[in-house]
Parts: sequence; structure tokens; C-alpha cells
Amino acid sequence: MSAMHQEILYKSELFLTMAFDIEILIRMAAELPAWRMFFKHGNNWLDLILAIGSSVIQIPAIHRSKVYPWLTIFQLGRFYRVILEFPRMKTLLLTVFGNLYGLANMTLFLILVNFLAALVAVQLIQGDMSGSTTTNFGQLWDSFLAIYQVFSSENWTTVLYQATEAELALGQAVIVATFISCWLLFANFIVLQMFIAVINENFSVAEEAKKDKQASDYWARHQQQEVTQSRWIRRLNPYEWFKADPVTVRVENLPSNLVLPIRESVVQDYSLPRQDRKGSLRRAFSKGARHVPSRSITMLQRLFVGNARTNEFLLVDLRQPKTGVSTEKDDVEDHTEQYIEILAGINHDELSSEVLSDVLQEQQARKADFIRDHPTYDKTFWVFSQRNRLRQLCQKVVRPAGGDRIFGTPPDVVAHTVFQLLIFLTVIGGIITEAIAPPFYRRNYYLQYGVRRSAWFNIAEAAFGLTLFVEFLVKIIADGLFFTPNAYVRSMWNIIDFIILTGVLTNIGLSFALIGNVSRFVHALKALRALRLITLVDQMRSTFENLIISGVIRILDAALLAILYLIPFSVWGTNIFAGLMNECNDSNVQGIGDCTGEYVNTIYGNSFGYLVPRVWDNPSPSTKFSFDNFRSSMLILFEIVSLEGWIDVMSVAMSITGVGQQPQTNNAEANAIFFVIYNLLGAIVILTLFVSIIIGNFSSKTGSAFLTQPQREWIDLQKLIKRQKPSKRPHSRPISTFRAWCYDRAVHKHGWWSRTMTVLFVIQIIVLMTETYGSQPTIEQFRDDFSLFLTSLYVLDIVIRLFGLGWESFRDNGWNIFDVIVAFGSFTATMIVQFGSANPTIEQLQKLFLVCIAFKLVQRMDSLNQLFKTGTASLPVIINLLGLWFVIFIFFAIMYMEVFGMAKWQSAETVTQNYQSMGHALLMLAFMSTGEGWNQYMHDYAVVYPRCTYSSGDFAQTDCGSVVWAFSLFIAWNLLSMYIILNMFTGVVVENFSYVFQSTGGAKSITRREMRSFKKIWAEFYNAKTGQLERQNIGPFLHRLNGVFEARIYPQQHSLRAIMAACRDNSKKAHKAGGINLRKLNNILNQIDYEGIRKRRNTYTRIYHEANVACRGSGGISFTDMLLLLAHHKLIDDREALVLKDLVVRQEMNKLVSDLLNLDRVRSLLKMISLRRRYFAEKDKVSNRCDIPTIFVHTSPATPPPLSTKDITSPNNDHEMGQSDYDSPSPSTSPRIIIPSPEFPGIERSLRSSLQRARRVSDVSMLSADMSQSYWREHSPEPEDEADIKMSMQQSIWGGKSGIRAVNPARLNNLLLLEMMLQAAREEANT
Repeated sequence: MSAMHQEILYKSELFLTMAFDIEILIRMAAELPAWRMFFKHGNNWLDLILAIGSSVIQIPAIHRSKVYPWLTIFQLGRFYRVILEFPRMKTLLLTVFGNLYGLANMTLFLILVNFLAALVAVQLIQGDMSGSTTTNFGQLWDSFLAIYQVFSSENWTTVLYQATEAELALGQAVIVATFISCWLLFANFIVLQMFIAVINENFSVAEEAKKDKQASDYWARHQQQEVTQSRWIRRLNPYEWFKADPVTVRVENLPSNLVLPIRESVVQDYSLPRQDRKGSLRRAFSKGARHVPSRSITMLQRLFVGNARTNEFLLVDLRQPKTGVSTEKDDVEDHTEQYIEILAGINHDELSSEVLSDVLQEQQARKADFIRDHPTYDKTFWVFSQRNRLRQLCQKVVRPAGGDRIFGTPPDVVAHTVFQLLIFLTVIGGIITEAIAPPFYRRNYYLQYGVRRSAWFNIAEAAFGLTLFVEFLVKIIADGLFFTPNAYVRSMWNIIDFIILTGVLTNIGLSFALIGNVSRFVHALKALRALRLITLVDQMRSTFENLIISGVIRILDAALLAILYLIPFSVWGTNIFAGLMNECNDSNVQGIGDCTGEYVNTIYGNSFGYLVPRVWDNPSPSTKFSFDNFRSSMLILFEIVSLEGWIDVMSVAMSITGVGQQPQTNNAEANAIFFVIYNLLGAIVILTLFVSIIIGNFSSKTGSAFLTQPQREWIDLQKLIKRQKPSKRPHSRPISTFRAWCYDRAVHKHGWWSRTMTVLFVIQIIVLMTETYGSQPTIEQFRDDFSLFLTSLYVLDIVIRLFGLGWESFRDNGWNIFDVIVAFGSFTATMIVQFGSANPTIEQLQKLFLVCIAFKLVQRMDSLNQLFKTGTASLPVIINLLGLWFVIFIFFAIMYMEVFGMAKWQSAETVTQNYQSMGHALLMLAFMSTGEGWNQYMHDYAVVYPRCTYSSGDFAQTDCGSVVWAFSLFIAWNLLSMYIILNMFTGVVVENFSYVFQSTGGAKSITRREMRSFKKIWAEFYNAKTGQLERQNIGPFLHRLNGVFEARIYPQQHSLRAIMAACRDNSKKAHKAGGINLRKLNNILNQIDYEGIRKRRNTYTRIYHEANVACRGSGGISFTDMLLLLAHHKLIDDREALVLKDLVVRQEMNKLVSDLLNLDRVRSLLKMISLRRRYFAEKDKVSNRCDIPTIFVHTSPATPPPLSTKDITSPNNDHEMGQSDYDSPSPSTSPRIIIPSPEFPGIERSLRSSLQRARRVSDVSMLSADMSQSYWREHSPEPEDEADIKMSMQQSIWGGKSGIRAVNPARLNNLLLLEMMLQAAREEANT
């Protein structure tokens, strides 16, 4: 740098420093007289510190010192204000460093933990390693750097091997190796993840704002969505420039509600109705495509098009008439059907689906009006109308863009699927051709047969390209290119296809025109054909759109912030290390003055020496780098952001001795501070930034980012429930003794047999772990004998379970099939190894089967089994992302082959690590995705002339690389694969596996034992043919449930059977009461929580009615639906746990169930009236039979007298239970019987209690768990007219025809209660 240049820089720094100082003074003066307000803002503090520091370093003594380059950090710190001026950067930067207090604490904690580990390491290894090693644990700082290197996981094995090798002679190598390994696990997998979690927490949505976000998203999705065109297409559309003048008919006084039906009829006249379309599809399957299996077509259709499903529950669906074979229904089902029809008719104004259908019809009608007003608008190229045969044929094989066709032929399922399959095979054929004929193959082919256009790979590529061009023609003939209703450019995927087609045709055309002499760019266009796989497969399209296209803005924001973040560090590194890192390739010289002439270089030790010229150049431990200018500094800092090669750069910096001096190991150890700071605040922050943005974008698309804690728990519970499947065990235990024993061994998962087999499996794994190369024959024989013994028991266990369960139940469990394969495979292979000839293939096969036994622990351990099932359930998402990643792999592999397939090898390339074939290219891309060695390959393929052979006329004859292509492709792949796609996998894992070991709420309450109990009860009542629980079995099924799924009205201890068993008394005193101890009975009844019973009854009736609604249409409810239904009522609170969209649907269901309950109460009230009359009739009969004096009441009160007939479900009131006959044999008045008398007070209150009791009895309705549906059918009243019903109600309330006889209250009440309990118990036993 010249003196003038230095003077300009100095004066510029001085001027800028003074300008910022003046700015600070102005900002402070603006706060006067309240100058203290200036210090209440954090950015003011930061700017003040930077201003003071920048001013201090301008002092000449400091400016000329060696520490000045380090102190320029004060000047560079002001760059954060530049970052904030970029659009969208301020929000992102504040998000990353929003929790600055937590980030600072976490950084301090990380440094302190590293220093603590360094203290331990320096005590263990200090002085034992050579001084020529950079990280030799010689002092605390060296130990800290070594520990921090292990923490970053970059070349940590080098530290491990060097340390353990130095400690071998001292006998503590095991201790050192254990310490370093444990530190890696703790630091890299715990401390680093804590640091990432602190930054990632800043990207999460506040808990109180989540529901607001859900509401806004729901509102945005359900607004009236009009089918709009792209803005630029609308502006360029010539039909929008001129106003149409169609022929109209003047109609006056037309009703407003007639406009929409007319437009609907217009649309339906010109378009195929939906039912007709379905009929045409069925006809296509039945007539036109009989030779093609429908299952294959359906599977291919799902691959290319996907299938749309809806989770909406609408009353309009319940109003649709059912079709199919009629079946016999009971009275309950008939009434439920009638109720649903009534409610659907009442709530017609709330049917949102009809409103939405009207909106869509209106939009289509407007579009149809525009088409009719502009007749040529719907003609493709103003030539092909809708009646054209060619256009109709093209429309059958392609799907339209921008919505369905209004005046056109809908796509035929079979034709469209076959056409898509043809395009798919075309793309696959092009990829296979490229894999077979890479550049190296084509070069040898031309050398052998001469350069000619008729080479087979040229013909194949031309044929495949022509097929894609034909597809393009078919699409534009079918729907037009620009200015038509369903134009080609209205679809984003069509635009991508057009770009790909343009690249492929350009490659084919120039390859034929300039055969053998095309550039790298033309060859690279071959890779575009692989991207057609994304636009063809539906799942790849959705994954690509949701994870990349929808988040591309945020990803670009993160990339821009990372680049802006690199700038100040690049300038700082240039200020510190510029011109100081050069070295001579001869390590024996002292400096640049001695680095002349030649020296003897050796390959191995002191052997094979040869003369090499001395060169003073930039260091190149793995790749050549320098900090001599801003570009080089930024390049090397970007490379070490991926934590690749930063140890080599730091070691070179620590060896600096001065300008023009040969480096010496650890001469300037303080220089490592720059790289530690950059690695900690640069690499980790940037990596975390990409991780957080990718995870945040993924969670935003899935909706999990806006979920509250209860909502997340409900989703976790749904995942757990949907992974469950009903057990296929036999309905009953076998009768045969031996088979029953085998059945018990199979079903008892925690019995002694199962535990014994688990222990044997663990022992087998331990035995396999003891196997070593060259072990003694005795140990080998013992290992083989034990394997034979274990596999024999394994086979025996399978036979026992198969015999006990039967083949049908046995095969339904996938683990049983796994057992059969592994057990018989290992047994057969072990027998051959033991008693047959020694065959290496059989031995390897035996070891493979024996190792597979270890997977049995996954089935036996609950936590591993849950993790395994979660992984299985998450396979679709993971497979979709893997498929997308594989397509991108193929795209880059072809591009790398075409660009670098002929480049010469450098230091990193080997026979297997190159880009000369598809397999090697895919392998290279795979390990570069982890960041391993990518920068070294980048510099190797940037080789240019004169270090390679260059031929300007023939690309096939050159072996040079390209700086532009190398930097572009390697950096692009590093960003796309390492920073984006790998982090997408992290997002998928976090989304799908977060609840496995952190489940709370309902997911945690459903244990494996609870689920097995539910499956066992389900197996007793479900229909084996349909796999569903039929309507008539819902009541008994709910009565049997227990645990978290218990739905019965009364708890088990308060059931009639349990109460009678607890009150049973065989003494003579209890003989008159039917063997019941009435005192015990009264005590038990007093202990019942009537409020809790009322809540349980309400829950039961709602579950019952909702299950009946779910049975409509299919005749039963599925296993998963029943679990979800019970979870709604027993495990979650719908208002807290459901997202807004699901809550709206759930409220519609709750409203329907509430209406069914209200209608059922009316029906139950009428039943209660009839039963009440029968009760008083029975009471009169019992009173007449009893030889007890009676009291006749001849006059009736002016108002209805109270009657109290307390039942088991009524709440406790002020009247306590009466004494039993055992305590007072003489007649006495029981407080449970209210004697109707004119002198008895509180008539009005008693009347209200009577009416409330009538309503309460109706709440039980015919749904009681202790009374079956047959009870109500047998005791239902006969139809009565209105007068009879009114008379029944009046007599029921008043208590009889002319009055009430009062008898011995205690005795009468006990006898009636006993008789009713016995009758109910008999009915319960019958059900």
C-alpha cells in the first residue's frame, strides 16, 4: 500500500470518526434538559461506546501501534446500522438478537464450560505432547483451543488420537479417550443445542398472539376468493382493453334472487355436471379401459395428481339421501335418522357449504358471461374452438391451468394418467441416457467412431426432447398460451416446464449444430430435464412449494443477512492478517530473503527426494487462502462458516512471526481470538439462523408455529391415536388346556415367558458383541452353540404363539411376520454353519439374521416401540422430502458431470472421488452435503491454464476446470443442501418426533396398558367383517370401558351389582328385605356424589348420541373414530385444544348432539309419564296386599300436593335417609316419604322439586348404562292421543285419580326400592 493511499485512509477515518462524534452530541442535546433519557435506550449506549472507542484509537500512539488493527472493531461495529437500513433486515436482525440478555448469558456459559473442561484437560495431558503440535495442552490457552476444537467437532479425532498416543506410555490413554469422547457428547449434543435453542426461541410466536394469528389466517382463507389472473397477463390481455357490446334483452322487475339461479343454469348448460362427470369416469373405466386395471390407474393418478380430501363436517351432508342396500334398523336408529333430518331442515340457514357453492357458481357465471361476450377469447390461437376435435382430444389428456374448464372437455382420468406416465418415462429415459453416456464416455465414443450426429445418445436425447415439445403443443392447443380462460402461463408449474423445455431444446439444437464444440453452459442444460420430476409428481410439487417456494423470501433474507454479517469480519481479518500469512514451501528457511533457489523435497521420510524450486506464497494446508484483500478474506471466512478447515486457518494465524518471516508453531497464540469469536458469533449464529428460519417456515406451513400448548398436546394425542390399530386376537380364550396355555403366553406381554425371552435376546446381543477377529475356537464354538440354542427357543416361541392365537390373528401383527423370517432364517443358517460345510456367504447371512434379533428390543420396550411407531407414521413426510432431495441430487450430479467430468484430478480427487460418472457424482454430493471437504474440491476444480491443458476449439480435449463454475456450483450446493435441505429434515424430525418423549396432557395419560385394555373390549363388540362397532353395541361397549376411557354413568363401585353385593345380608332380620341390609344400603347411597353422577350422565349421553351420528351411512363407527370421540369428551377441552378451523366444525357437531339430546328429553318425558303411572299402580297394589292400616284422604288440595320418589340419581336434599327396620320394628314415619296433607308446609317448593325431578329423570332417557335399549322397547307406552297425554300428565303430577293413600312409609319404601333394584339387576344381567 502506498504512502498516499495510507494518508487518504487515515484522513477518511478521522473525518468519519468526527462526524459520528458530532452525531452523538446532537442526539444527547436533543434530549435536554432530560439528558438521562438518552441512556435509557440500548442503541444509544452502543453508539456511544463505538464513538468513544473510534475516537480513542485515532490517537497517534495507538494508531501506529500493533494493536490498532484489532481495535478497528470499534469502527466496524458501526456497520450494524448499515444492516438495519436494508429492507427486511432490521426485523430479522432484531429477531436473531432479540433476546440479547439470554444470548449473552448462554455465550458466557458456553465459554465457562469450555474453560472448566480445559482446566481438567491441562491437568491430564500437560507436558505429554510434542511442542510442534498446535493444540498440545501445554498451557491453559492451548488446552482451551483444543477443547473448543472438539466442541466444534472439526477434526476432533485428530485431538483424540494425538492425546491418546501421547498417554499410551503413561498408561492413562483410556482415561483421556473417555474424557474427550464424553466432552464431545456433552458439548456438541447438549451445550451447542442449548445455544441454538436460545436463538430459535426468538423466532417463535408469543403464546398470547397465537390464537389471534389462527383467527386471522382462518378469516383470510374463508374470505370470498375470486379466481384472479396474473396482473401482467390481465394488463396485456387485449380483451380487457375493449368493452364488449353483447346482444342483451331488457327485463324489468326481475327478482334479485333469480339472478344467481339463472347464471347457475347457464354454467350447467355449458359444462358437464359433477354427477355426469363421475358417470363418465366410471364409463371410462368400464368401457374404454377394460384392459387397464383400475387399481393401477388409481395409483398412478395419485402419483401425478394426488387426491383431495376434506375434514369438514356439514349438516348438508346429513341431508343427502342414502343409497345402497337397506338393512333392518332398531327404533333408536329410526328416531336418530328422523332427528337428523329435522335438525338439518331447521338449520338450513347455517349451511356454509351451500353459500360457498353459490359464491363459486357466481364466479363461474361471471367468467362464462365474459367468454360469451368475447367469442374468440376461448379459441386457442384464434383457430381451435371448443368444438374442434383436435382440441377436445388434447383437453382429455391434460389438466387445465387456473381452474376447471367452463366450456370444454374435462380431462379423462385414464387418458391423462397414461399421458403423464409417458412424460414420466421420457424424463427417466433422459436421465438414464445421461448416466450411461457421461462426457468421458462420449469422448471415447467419438475417438473410436468419429464425431457424428447419429450417435445413439444424440438420437435418444432428441427423441426425449421431442416428446416434451409435443407435450407443450398439446397443452397450448388444449387451453391456449396467453389470452385464454385456462392459458398455459396461468400455472406456475407450466412456466417452470417451459423454462426446462427451453433449456433442453437449446442443448439439443446446439449439440446437433456444433457437435463436439459446445460450451460448458450448453452441456449443463442437460441437467434441467431432471427437474421435470418435481413438476410431474404431486407430492414433490406440494413439498417443493411448501418448503422452498413459499419460504424462498425468508431464505434469501437469511442469506443476505449472512453475507452482510461476513463483511465486517472480512474487513477486520484483512486489517489484522494482511501480508502476514505468506510462507515458503521450504520450512528450513528463515524468511522471504532465503526463499530462493531449489531444495530437496521428499515423499516418504528422507526417501525419494527430488529438487523443487522454493516459492514464497500463501499457505495451503488443505486449500490456498489469504487475508491479503477483501475478496480473499470473505471467501475464506465463508468457507469456514461451515466449520470446514477453520482449524487449519487458525493454526496458520497462530504461527505468524512477522512480515516476510517464516511461520513458527504457536508463535502468536493470541491470533486465535479472532477465529474463536468468529466461530462462536459467526458460524454458529449463521448456522442457527438457517436452522431457525427453515424450521420456522416448515412449522408455519404446517400450522404448528401458531399452536398453543393445549393445541399441540391435542395434535400429539391425535398422532398417538391414529397410530393405533385394533387387536386381532380371538374373541374368546381357547377351551383346550394346552392351547389356552399357549394363548396366555401370547397375550401376556409382561408375563414370565415374555420376560424370559427378552432376557435371552439381550444375552444374545451381548454374545454377539464379544465376537472379535481371530478369537479362540472354544469361544467360537460356545457362541455358535448358544446361537443354536437361542434360535431354537425363538422358533419354539413362535410356534407357541401361532398355535395359541391362530394364523388369522397371528399374521395381522407385522412383528410376528418379522419373527417368522428372522427366527427360521437364523435357525436354518445356524444349522448349516454348525453341521454343514463352511461357506462365507452362509456365515454372513447367519450373522445378519442374528443381528436382526436386536430389533426385538424395539418391540419389547415401550419407549423404543413408541419411537419406532412414530417414525413409521412419519415415513410419508420423510419419503416426500427424500424424493425431492434425490431429484435435486440428480440435477446437480448431471451438471457436475457435464462441467467437471473432463477436469484433471488434484490433491483431493481419487478413483472414487470424482465427477466422471453418475454414481461417483452422487457419492461426492452426499458427503459434501455434510460440509466435509467441499472447499478443497472447489479449489481443485478451479484449476486453470497453465496448470492444465486447454483447447479453445474443442471442449472435449481440455482438462481445465473453471473458477466461475467451481465457485458457483460448489457454493450453491453447499447452501442448498447443507443449509436448507438438511435443516428441512431437522424441521420434519422436530415436527413429528417432538412429542415422543415430551408428551403431556392426554397423550401422556394413555399408557400402553390403557390402550391394550381398550383393544380387548373393542374386540368383544366389533363386527369382524366390517371392522366397525355397530350401533346396537355402542351402549354395552361404553358400559365396559374403564380407566381413562371410562364412560359409564355410575362408577364400578356404585353399580347395582356392586351395591347389592356390598349390602347382601343372609340374617333373619334381612330376610324380609330380600337379604339386603338397608342400613348399609343407605350409607352407600349417601356416599354417592350426585353432582358427579349428573356430569357423568351428561357425558355418557353426549358420547352415545355422537357415536350414533358417526354410525350414520356406514352402519358403524371405526376404531380410530371411537378413540377420537372419547378423547374429545374425556381427555381434552375442545375450546382450548382445537384450532379455530376444527373448533368451528366441532361446534357444529356439539350443536347437533345438543339438539338430539333436547329432542330425546321430550321423548323421554312422555316415557316417564307412562312409567310413573305404572309406578303408582304398583304402589297401590302393594299397599292393598299389606295388612297395614291405611289413611284415606277424601279431599284434594287446591294445588297439586308434593310427591317425593327419590331415585338413585337425585341429589341429596334436606331430608336424610330413614332408619331401617332393624332399628325400629314399630311403624314410624320416614323422612324419605312426604305425606300429602293440608297441614304440610312448603307445597310450592315441593311442587318445584317434583317438576325438577321429572326433568332429571328424563335426562337419563333410554341411554342409561344400567338399562339396555330392549328395556325401552318392551316398556314403551302405546301411542296416545293429545287428551290422554294431558290426562296422564295431570294424574302423574297429582299422584293418582282421586287421592293418595299413605301406608307404613318405611316398610313400603324399602319393599318398593328392593323390588325395583332386583328388576333392574335382572335386566342388567340379561343385557
